[in-house]
Amino acid sequence: MKLHVTKYLFLLLITSILFSCKPTTNIINEGEGWILLGEEKVNHIRESDVISIRTQDTFTALRIYVKGRNVTKLSMKIHLINGDILQPMLEKRINADDRSRIVEIAADGRQLDHIELRYRSEGSIFTKRGVVQLLGRRYNPNRQY
Repeated sequence: MKLHVTKYLFLLLITSILFSCKPTTNIINEGEGWILLGEEKVNHIRESDVISIRTQDTFTALRIYVKGRNVTKLSMKIHLINGDILQPMLEKRINADDRSRIVEIAADGRQLDHIELRYRSEGSIFTKRGVVQLLGRRYNPNRQY
């Protein structure tokens, strides 16, 4: 009987912890038409991530959000579905809880294959890691979102 009660209390504790946890990342509201394309945790060493685009939508612009830690040495390669590669100039540093400039791709939209991001997070390895979020603005021929 005592073992049964202990299991019940343990299950209740785990359930309450799971339901009390809130998501650690949230997107700054950029307005309608913007969708989250990918999200990566940033290590404290030089890092390169590839975000595969899993939608057939066309996009007119991209923007990067940084949460938790400052990010430096930021670079981006945008691989389009037709094989073209765009390498826009980005800021050398984005502060924690801030965003990059809007990277315009094309006024009539382009279909994306994947995006390579290279960056480095500031801080020590004993501190919390930052999060990089990539958002894309969908093409809308009527310009109504």
